[in-house]
Amino acid sequence: MAFSPEKPENPRDLFVYGDDEIDQAAILMYDSDDGLFYRDKGNWNEITQEDDWEFDTDGLIVFYVDPAFITRYDEAETANEPISLEEVAKYESAGPVEITE
Repeated sequence: MAFSPEKPENPRDLFVYGDDEIDQAAILMYDSDDGLFYRDKGNWNEITQEDDWEFDTDGLIVFYVDPAFITRYDEAETANEPISLEEVAKYESAGPVEITE
C-alpha cells in the first residue's frame, strides 16, 4: 500500500484519537505500510523509534474517519479551535472503538 491518507486502502488506516473527558479530538493518525504518521500543521510526520515520541492512549476512543476529515482537522488546528467528538462522529467511516489496553 502506498502512502495515500486521502485514499486509504483500509478505512481503519485513518483514525482520530478522541478524549471523552474533554470532548474533543486529540490527534489524527494514518497507518500505512510506510509507517505510522500523525498530522501536525498540515503535514504528515512519521513516528519513528528514534523520535522517542510517546502518546498516552489510555481511556481514549478511536474514531475511524473519512479522508474529508483531514481538511477539517487542518482548519481547526490553524484556527486553534477544538473539534468536538460529536463533530468527529460525523466523519466516521466505521464505529468508535474504545481502547482497553
